[in-house]
Amino acid sequence: MKIFEVVADGRPGGGTTVVLALVAALREQGFAVHFVSQKDSYAMSAIAGLAVPSHGVNFFPLRVNPTTILAIAALLKRERPDLVHAHGARAALNIVLARLLPGVPKFPLIYSVHGYHLGGGIGWLRSLAMLSECICHRAAVANVFVSVNDRDRGLRDGYLSMRDNPQVIYNGINLDDLPAPATPNLKTIAFLGRLTAQKNPATLLDVAERLRDENYQMKIIGGGDLEEEIRAAIIARGLSEMITLTGALPHQQALAELRGVGVLVLPSLWEGLPLVLAEAMAMRVPVVASAVSGNSEIVRDGSTGFLVHDQDPDAYAAAVRRLTTDMASRRTIITNGEALVRSQFLLSLMVSRHIELYQKHLSAEN
Repeated sequence: MKIFEVVADGRPGGGTTVVLALVAALREQGFAVHFVSQKDSYAMSAIAGLAVPSHGVNFFPLRVNPTTILAIAALLKRERPDLVHAHGARAALNIVLARLLPGVPKFPLIYSVHGYHLGGGIGWLRSLAMLSECICHRAAVANVFVSVNDRDRGLRDGYLSMRDNPQVIYNGINLDDLPAPATPNLKTIAFLGRLTAQKNPATLLDVAERLRDENYQMKIIGGGDLEEEIRAAIIARGLSEMITLTGALPHQQALAELRGVGVLVLPSLWEGLPLVLAEAMAMRVPVVASAVSGNSEIVRDGSTGFLVHDQDPDAYAAAVRRLTTDMASRRTIITNGEALVRSQFLLSLMVSRHIELYQKHLSAEN
């Protein structure tokens, strides 16, 4: 059984991390798995150590590119996969168009949505993005969502229907890959993620200003499109002695930076289901996150962490203070968070559900 796992965006981040972990687990269980991603990307470098056949394709800068479609068609003709799993609309749409070309073999397509990323689109660009989602959903034999919220949004907004076989498979983490919990420095708070508009890093500086006179320190762990803008803003706002910006780091090194901090803060504008929340909880780092879809499925407000509405920096600062001064509340949050991760957000659960899905549709195809 030959399975293709395809993720167009090969940059460091939660979606890429999930797909790489899935590929490694499938290989360990004896599947003939191939990996397809942006050529010369972080993902292609990361996969090199797994002894998995990999194929670099140029998915950027255009969402749909005739050269990309032809390259994918040639790859499908040559390798003849039994099943293709596309992660994200850019990967799925190019595959859907490639299999329309003469000589491309038939195969079941599974499409995974790692969060709908339509929030930044305006006008006709947004309309095209919505149309892309509809095409991908209709072409797939099953549509996988990493959060209930995204599945329900797709149904509500008409991107898909129940006939498109939507189902939720939560992202999962391997506890053995995480650094061991450490004695926390309660006065150090952290953010871990890409510095992009989605993650809303500017709000971190607003939070830092509210905690400036209380001896807190902040680590911003990650790099991205807004890194230089955030770095300049830290200097301009006189926060250089309070905030450390690490820049982009390999995943394991980023987690090592998170180990032992007092609180993780994640002020995203939208999410699918961010792995960093599960990773922090498993490392016994309590979390404060924006009350957006995806976050709210792992952060149960007041039970496994705190949620903040309307990107209110005062509310973020208040939640940080509570988690670093109210030790009874902190212990309850940490215990509940760790238990939730172990019951619902483990890699082994994610992999087993994917294998069940693959076997079901491979059997139906045959």
